[in-house]
Amino acid sequence: MKTKINLKDLKAIKNYFNDNASEASSQIIELIKRLEEAEVEVDEKMLYEEIKALFEKEVPEAVEEVIEAEVDEKVADAIAKIKNGGIEVKNTVDKKEIKNNIAKAIMNSRNREEAIKSVKEIQNGITFTSGDFTNPVVDYTIANKWYEDDELFNALNKTQITKFFYTTQEWDDQYAKASEWVKTSSDPKAIQALTVSPKTISTSYIYKRQQYAQEDLDDVMDNGNLAEFLDWTTWELRRHVIDMIVAGVLGEKSLTNIEGITTTSGQSTPFVIDFGKTGSSATDKSSYITIDNLRGLADEVIAQGQKWLVINPKDFTKAAKHIYASGGTSMFHTEAELAEMIGVDKIYKTNLISEGRVICFIPSEYWVKIKNTLNLAYPQYEYNAQNLQYEINLGGKIHGLLSAAVLYNNYE
Repeated sequence: MKTKINLKDLKAIKNYFNDNASEASSQIIELIKRLEEAEVEVDEKMLYEEIKALFEKEVPEAVEEVIEAEVDEKVADAIAKIKNGGIEVKNTVDKKEIKNNIAKAIMNSRNREEAIKSVKEIQNGITFTSGDFTNPVVDYTIANKWYEDDELFNALNKTQITKFFYTTQEWDDQYAKASEWVKTSSDPKAIQALTVSPKTISTSYIYKRQQYAQEDLDDVMDNGNLAEFLDWTTWELRRHVIDMIVAGVLGEKSLTNIEGITTTSGQSTPFVIDFGKTGSSATDKSSYITIDNLRGLADEVIAQGQKWLVINPKDFTKAAKHIYASGGTSMFHTEAELAEMIGVDKIYKTNLISEGRVICFIPSEYWVKIKNTLNLAYPQYEYNAQNLQYEINLGGKIHGLLSAAVLYNNYE
């Protein structure tokens, strides 16, 4: 199959020789002008031979050197690169088709390694030049398909352990504490017995599924935007799954195998301290959220590790606000200032926690077991639809005793 060069490409090739005052360059420009006036597509091989002949007439004694230095470097390179917008395509596919093929390969891959392998197979037929559009698109899509951007979720302790034990005995319990023995003692040393309880991390799937009509996807592909569309959809699917998990951890959503940081009927547990304070009314969401109470909340958490204060942005603003004198201008402490005053390592603001609830906890003492992550794309031909699905099989439990505390309105 002969490769054709259109008029726009001819003009670009002609510009390669405008600054060259040689007779051959002038004749090349004249040649291209005639081809432009004829308003026809030109066979690439024919144009190459015509330019080669013009150089041979000008410098017959050094034809090979000139052809290498001038024709191969300038003309052949110009034809290939200008004609294809910076891509020398070995098999005849255009930019839009390349992008769509890469996006489809990623979408149909079961994991990152398989996606990279599929993309490389597509790239085998393409030589990429510096600054080409395809490289950043490919890297961007793969990088974002499996990323984790939720700071709180990432801070939780990912473990392979599915069962652990704890004791609720106090340090001075007679069966737990150390004892003294002297040589005059007539009684044998007593056995110190610990009473332990088990805690098991079970898992279940948290998922998000989207379905698109194939006709709509055809429109996306026709515009060469499948890679961008896939990237956005994958982000959206994972964003909702992670948000649901975090909401479960914070006790805002009830999930079967995610233990929420909350208390039952105002009662503390061995893991979570109830720090309810009386508001001005049952609907009060702010009067009890003071720096003093936030400090008291943080003091209740005595397990080892970095303390995080999780708070709604509106509640943070209320707590950070201060006025030096009556009638003065409102001032606001920064996150760093407020964190130091409260005694925590980090303040994490999120709308996933309700107004009026504040949690202080140690993320490393919340254990999460992840068994599997699925990122699926599958068609439903009977509906001419394409499904995209993201799901994680996981469970989570609070591991550290006294590693969390909850401030809320306990108005009755």
